Amino acid sequence: MTIFMTLSGCLFRSVDELYALPKSSETYVKLQASIEKERGEAESITPISGSSTQNVQLVDLDGDSISEAVAFFRDSSAEFPLKIAIFKQNEDREYTHFTTIESKGSEIASIEYCDLAGGNGLELVVSWQMTSTVHSLSAYSVGNGQAAELMRSPYTRYVAMDLNQDSKQEILLIQTDNSNPANNKVEQYVNAGNAMELHSSAPLSEGISSLLLWEPGQLRGGEPALMVTAEFGENYRVTDVFRSAESGIKNITMDEGLRYSATTRRPYTNIAPEDINKDGATEIPLTQAIPSYSQTAADNFWKILWTQYDLYGKGYRQMSTYHNITDRWYLELPASWDGKITLSRREHTAIGERAVVFSYWEGDLNVPPEPFLTIYRLTGNNRELHAVQENRFILARDAETVFAAEFSKIAWDCGLDEASLKVIFHTL
Repeated sequence: MTIFMTLSGCLFRSVDELYALPKSSETYVKLQASIEKERGEAESITPISGSSTQNVQLVDLDGDSISEAVAFFRDSSAEFPLKIAIFKQNEDREYTHFTTIESKGSEIASIEYCDLAGGNGLELVVSWQMTSTVHSLSAYSVGNGQAAELMRSPYTRYVAMDLNQDSKQEILLIQTDNSNPANNKVEQYVNAGNAMELHSSAPLSEGISSLLLWEPGQLRGGEPALMVTAEFGENYRVTDVFRSAESGIKNITMDEGLRYSATTRRPYTNIAPEDINKDGATEIPLTQAIPSYSQTAADNFWKILWTQYDLYGKGYRQMSTYHNITDRWYLELPASWDGKITLSRREHTAIGERAVVFSYWEGDLNVPPEPFLTIYRLTGNNRELHAVQENRFILARDAETVFAAEFSKIAWDCGLDEASLKVIFHTL
């Protein structure tokens, strides 16, 4: 299960394979000597974020199956203090200095290795931190004894992905402007031979504030999409879905009249888009309040309506779940329960037991709910014993937690038994 976090990266090989230092101690010593010679009076640094934060990174940049070494320095006295030094192996398998990329700035925020040209090699996508709040993104190709800058632009967030399905990754820059929300947009940079050129742009929802998630996804037909989730107004979130069209990048969920993605706006939830049903398409977690018998704010419960979108921004409901983020589990909700259940909580702190009670109730405040299923999270010292007392049975366990359940007999048939409940119960 995916909770909100930032994602980035262009490589599809293991970290151990990419960044393992040379096994030969002689090769290692000579590489370190080359790095020290090139470093001079500068200090060694590492990228401060992203998936590639090692101080020396081994990556096959030119596609010849021999890895180049990439090291990072900072010389605060230089006009261009930030430096990325690249070392290649010669005929004797020794690393020698090949070229150095330089930039102004205070830190190397991140580096990724991406296939922007569609060849056998990889290009470098580098985020330079200019100040604590300002970043600049550059892309470089490496060849002919030098590094060529393909683009440079300020940005808020970025994703590298093949949105237009031409077997080359594009760079998608997310640009936000707090002073003028109408300027919030996603820019699409595509390869144009010797440069990455701005090809098109599309607006983000007006009214967004903090960006929460920006990552590749897939539409209902399998087409790639960029999904950008942000806070929207007070206590809401919205996801903008972008795809490649003939005219360029397009926000397919944008309501042109309202100027935001109305169909994906939902009350606050920490749950992120994901392929919840494992069919290859990404679902967006829309929310719907579950009717409450107690009518108190403390008893608010939400149903997650997992919805995937097609090329034209039309939504298709796939499944519904109840997510208990605090207790780290969720339950797929049968369609036969729609409009017929309410939930409540129960807790026994002394024995480390928390429970959610599912009750049959069709909304009549004069008729009390009838409990038919209780799901427990047990963390106390006697959790194994409490998990099987009376009519309880174990759903799942880990090192410190046991999840258990218990059915209560009522006239209404919920359609589940122990075996089928275990199929639709999931831990987070």
